[in-house]
Amino acid sequence: MATRPRILLVLIIAVASFVSGIYVAISRHWFQPLVTVSVANVSGQEIQSLVVTYASYGAKGRIESPPPKPGDTTVIHFFHQGEGSFQIDALLADGKVMHAVGGYIEPGYRCFFKVSPDEITGGLVGGF
Repeated sequence: MATRPRILLVLIIAVASFVSGIYVAISRHWFQPLVTVSVANVSGQEIQSLVVTYASYGAKGRIESPPPKPGDTTVIHFFHQGEGSFQIDALLADGKVMHAVGGYIEPGYRCFFKVSPDEITGGLVGGF
């Protein structure tokens, strides 16, 4: 009979720990949605290198993504804490280096860019 109160006590402690963990995660914004950047290759040539660099008040990051083949699109997801910005750098097969500023972003934003032979164009498609 003494085991029943122990099981109940362990169960209460486990539930309280779980609820406390949920509270901490929500209060620290750990469940924020990812930023999505889609990059289409309409340049007619291979992209040798594709890099997305982002910065916010909480963090900085650099993502070297596998570049899309000509006519394809690559989708890059990353966690971004709060408000900030990002940029895209691409190196084409002919040696041309291109740069685009993605502008202002927040968690959950979706952006779409096209890499053409002369420039990278695009911007914000939607928010959370």
